Amino acid sequence: MGLSLFGAYGARKGIQTNGLWINAKFLSSNGGIAGSSATSAVSRAVELSRDYSGQLKDSIVGTSLEGRITMAVGIATDANGNQFTLIGTSEPNGYIRPQISGVVSRWGYRLGTNLRVVKGGSHAEADIVAYCKAQGWNIISIGATRPVCNSCAAEMATAGATVATPLKNP
Repeated sequence: MGLSLFGAYGARKGIQTNGLWINAKFLSSNGGIAGSSATSAVSRAVELSRDYSGQLKDSIVGTSLEGRITMAVGIATDANGNQFTLIGTSEPNGYIRPQISGVVSRWGYRLGTNLRVVKGGSHAEADIVAYCKAQGWNIISIGATRPVCNSCAAEMATAGATVATPLKNP
């Protein structure tokens, strides 16, 4: 619990200071600071999470779903270095509403089999973290359509994920 609270505090402080919380686990897996290729990989993952979650948010704004559901986009890698884009939703069992399905379809076409909708029923961000843990994947970045709550920020920080979108104010 203490680690989670420290992680959430660190994530919030990092975002306030630098604009984002850096995935230190990804940058420094051997205890040292990784080279610029790792830094650019994290930057690309953050950009992808932010861009895709922004498009999902745009598809929700002005509809009856606004303020009712949260969508999240996570970027993860498996043990072989294959990158996956994961979509989480606060809807039960990974249900994708018709208002959002067009954005998901366009990205699915673009990414092919590397796009996965994560089933869950919890917070979208937490579902992505849980899925990555179950797969043994390294979660690099997560962005969401709504500000990330403290609980999800703590889980993301503990997993080493970079928060790509704003945190919710306490």
